Amino acid sequence: MSSSFSTPLEDSLKKLPPDQALRLADELIRSGESKTNKSEILRFMAFINLKYLKDYEKALEYSLESLIEDERKNNRNGILQNRRNLAEIYLEVNDFLQHRDQWRKILEHANDQNDFELRAEAYFVLAQSEVRLENQGNALDFYYEALRIYEELSKKGKEALVHAHISYLWIRMNEEEQAQKYMELAVRNLQHGENSYDRAMTIFKKAQFHQYRRQYDAAKRDFERAKTLFEAGRNVEDLTKCYLQLGRVYFELNDNKKALNEWQQGLKIAGKSGNRRDLRQFYDQLFGYYVKQNDAAKALAYKNLFVQINELINSEESINELIQLENKFEIKKKENEIGLLLKDKEINELQLQRQQTRLIFTFSLSGLLLVFLVIGGYYYRDKVKSKKELENLNTKLQELNDTKDKFFSIIGHDLKGPLNSLSSFTHLLSNHSEHLSKEEIKKLSADIDHSLKNLKNLLNNLLEWARSQTGGLVMSPEKLDILPRISGVKETLAGQAAEKQINLEIHGKPDIYAHADPNAFDTVIRNLVSNAIKYTPESNKIAIHFWKKGDYIQVSVKDSGIGMPEKVQESLFKIDKVQSREGTSKEKGTGLGLILCKELVELNDGRIYFESKEGEGSTFFTEWKSA
Repeated sequence: MSSSFSTPLEDSLKKLPPDQALRLADELIRSGESKTNKSEILRFMAFINLKYLKDYEKALEYSLESLIEDERKNNRNGILQNRRNLAEIYLEVNDFLQHRDQWRKILEHANDQNDFELRAEAYFVLAQSEVRLENQGNALDFYYEALRIYEELSKKGKEALVHAHISYLWIRMNEEEQAQKYMELAVRNLQHGENSYDRAMTIFKKAQFHQYRRQYDAAKRDFERAKTLFEAGRNVEDLTKCYLQLGRVYFELNDNKKALNEWQQGLKIAGKSGNRRDLRQFYDQLFGYYVKQNDAAKALAYKNLFVQINELINSEESINELIQLENKFEIKKKENEIGLLLKDKEINELQLQRQQTRLIFTFSLSGLLLVFLVIGGYYYRDKVKSKKELENLNTKLQELNDTKDKFFSIIGHDLKGPLNSLSSFTHLLSNHSEHLSKEEIKKLSADIDHSLKNLKNLLNNLLEWARSQTGGLVMSPEKLDILPRISGVKETLAGQAAEKQINLEIHGKPDIYAHADPNAFDTVIRNLVSNAIKYTPESNKIAIHFWKKGDYIQVSVKDSGIGMPEKVQESLFKIDKVQSREGTSKEKGTGLGLILCKELVELNDGRIYFESKEGEGSTFFTEWKSA
């Protein structure tokens, strides 16, 4: 495809080691000596964070800042490169819609500039985006448009590459005849490839075509050819895919020794490159391989590696999802800044025209002068009004950004925690159950049960909190007998306490009544006791006290746990600062439970507070109206 644009400054920085280049670029920005090439330096900093540091949030930040600078200078090449960088960032975090949107803007640029090769590249990449979004019809349309342009440009190698992608898409849609047709066209043009990467990728797609049709000998030959080309071009990511697929092909051909060798070699490369998704696939393959070889020790080792890397990947994906959500606010903010910049430019041009007009009519009638002054005032007022509207919009967006952060974090990370575990365990059961022992199946089933319970509790809290935030949670207070209600909570959490051999004690007199919503009361006490269990070491106790205090009923939950440092105490009950801590048995937490407790207690005209000392435990107090 078309090569990316870069300036001499960017090229010079790229020759330095990444850390050194990043420090130098940062110094140039801070020193203020980079005003003329600020956008280039920011673009380079985005490149380093994207390619080497894998810090996609910073890469996004620098790309957007660079984009604003290039929009201000109307630097079309810089704008194009920033669009490419943004598209690649979104692809890395699996935000395929934003990736597609950036390439649509690149396509607009190509159309404006009559850049046919860039236009073909844009159509080709857009087709791949549609494949990822499972829009096969749109993908074919874009592939055909790219193919038409490459044919007009007589780019035979590119034609072969597009033919191979079209063929593989048709075979996945179970259209054998169309797939065969386009694969033959790809083979016909393959020898005319302009560069080795296009040839390698075309051959790789051809190998996938044969693999899909279970033509394993042909697939083996093409994967080997593609592997040789990828090795020569040092295309690590594609090379690992070759090793992975070759291992699968050899395994289907019952050549276990070669299959194992391919997977082990690919695992080494994936380990060096740090590509966790590739590592996950190799761990899964090797787990299945050793299960079938009845090598329990190695199978267990790779099973554990698979589960660990899977949880890590899912955690990263959750964080990236949060970044995606934050990006939408950040992009809107930057677009507003760009819009304000363009508005200023437009108003300045109008003011310039006004000044020219006033010079021409300096000696005209005073009435005309007054008219122009009024018009000038109108334009000035319009400028101030436009700025104020955009500033207000930015302020509102920032407020939304601040309030949503924790909620998105919970949904994007903590809610997916139990789901991630379920995904790992059910994957192992569904793919390797026939080779697992009864004890292993029993253990996996227990893990699944535990994850489901965590998921249920978290979903309940999420739904209750969301309803409280949207005004959909209506309190229906009634007279509550405290002792049986707390006893019910104790019974509900007995299993959780028993797992850690924790004794739940209730201290209070009968016939003490509160005026509160029963569901809210139960939810609050259940969350407080569940938290106490989480942060109390094994073989300890938790005491629940209740008593009448003036016009209120006070309920306290006292644990003998780890307590809280001052920093954590300061963040309690604050949605934008809440911190999640692991329990004494590595239990996961979200911090949402206490937020929900505060909301529910206050909706019942009560209050909640706590006492805690690090290393000695915590006591949470709630006050409810007396009935």
